[in-house]
Formats: sequence, C-alpha cells, structure tokens
Amino acid sequence: MLFLSDAANRCVARFLNIAIGLAAALGQAHRQGLIHRDVKPANALVDETGHVWLTGFGIASRLPRERLPPVPPEIIAGTLAYMSPEQTGRMNRSVDSRSDL
Repeated sequence: MLFLSDAANRCVARFLNIAIGLAAALGQAHRQGLIHRDVKPANALVDETGHVWLTGFGIASRLPRERLPPVPPEIIAGTLAYMSPEQTGRMNRSVDSRSDL
C-alpha cells in the first residue's frame, strides 16, 4: 500500500479537484454541441475557491449531428503539443467530442 505525506495528499487532492472541474466544464460544452479543440493548461483557470473555468473557445466548433468523413485540414488550428491526432489530419478519423480528451 502506498502512503503519501500530508503535503502530497493535498497536491493529489488539488489535482483531482481541478481535473474533475475541467471534465465538468468540457462535459457542459459537449452538451451544448461544442468541441473545444484547444484544451491545454493555459486555457484552464482556477479561482481561489478551486472553481475551474475553461477558456480559449476561439477555435471551437459545433458537433456535427451525423458522422462525417474526416477532412484533412488545410490549416491546422490549435496548439500542436496538445492537439488530438485526428485534428492534425494524419488519422482517418473525424473530430468529435472525444478529441477534447
């Protein structure tokens, strides 16, 4: 069994609270029919109460109602280091809400 110090427990708890808040924010965006397309640390803001705010919806797009064939992008939009493989056009998959994860 792994035991963590109190400081480590606080770090893990803080991380999990942020991750849960970010997942909730993404879930809300997906329920609204949006794909964020640029989820990265710089777009997750945490206030002093621990509430997570997801920002950076500048390149967000609407979820298609039906499955569309993948279309290679002419211009790659987003931050390459955090981009899903299907956003780069190098995979034969269309971009959907799973791409934000």
